[in-house]
Order: sequence, then C-alpha cells, then structure tokens
Amino acid sequence: MLLLQKDCQKKKLLLRHEHTRLSFLLQSGFAEGCQLRCGEAFLEKLPEYLGVRYGGCLVKGGNFGIRILDEEKQVRATKPYQAMGKLFAEGDGFFREETKKFTGPESYPLPVRLMMGLIFKTLAKKMFQKAAASWGCRVPLDEKVNEKKYANE
Repeated sequence: MLLLQKDCQKKKLLLRHEHTRLSFLLQSGFAEGCQLRCGEAFLEKLPEYLGVRYGGCLVKGGNFGIRILDEEKQVRATKPYQAMGKLFAEGDGFFREETKKFTGPESYPLPVRLMMGLIFKTLAKKMFQKAAASWGCRVPLDEKVNEKKYANE
C-alpha cells in the first residue's frame, strides 16, 4: 500500500499542470440517469486526487442495446456521442447545458417503469438469451451458478 501511495504521489506531481484536466464518458445499459449518479460523483473527485482539473462528465444511459445492433444502426446510435465530442473539442469540457440534456431521463414515471419491467421479464428476456447464445454463452443468462455450485458440494 505504501508503494502504491508513493507511486500515486509521484504521478500526481508529473501530471500537475495548470491546463491539465480530466474528463469522463460514463455510459450504462440502464436507461435512467439516476442509475449513474454515484459513478459520476466518484469521477468528479478523481481529478483532484490526481492533481488535475475536472473537465466534466458526459453521462448517458440506455446503451445496452448498441452491442446487439447491426453496424448501420450502431453508427446511427453513436452519432450523438460524436456531436458531444465536437462540443467538448471546442474547449468547454462537459459543462455545457447540452451535455446535461444528453443524459436522457433522470428517472421514468412509475407506470413506465412497471411496463418496462414486464417487457424485460418476457419479450426482452428471450431476445437477450438469443443474443447471448450468438456470443457463445452455453448456459441460460438467469442460471443460478452459485446455488448449483454449493448444492453439489
């Protein structure tokens, strides 16, 4: 631990520069922004620990499906990230109002959450199992592997 601490202190001195800033892209499969706020809060503190300025955090949920889209739809789904990259390159980091809107909904109303829960327990479950099989998964996604392990002992 002491070596790690000394290494961090050394890197902190090497990184420190008045114009150095650290910015982040925080994305998740969860659609609601509230699911990402804990990670965002941690990332806000990290640059100070490293001795650099915080450049903001671009937060976006609802990205799970990108992985299973065909290439054309992936390109379309990632275009908004390219637009945010252009805004970032203008020098303001991720502090502009547009980046706050990029997150999407902070949380869905209860009826929408209930409906989405029903969809995920039925239709989406079958779609995810099909996608997992195409990626080489050999066991069901909801298999309780830990319970089987302990039952066999």
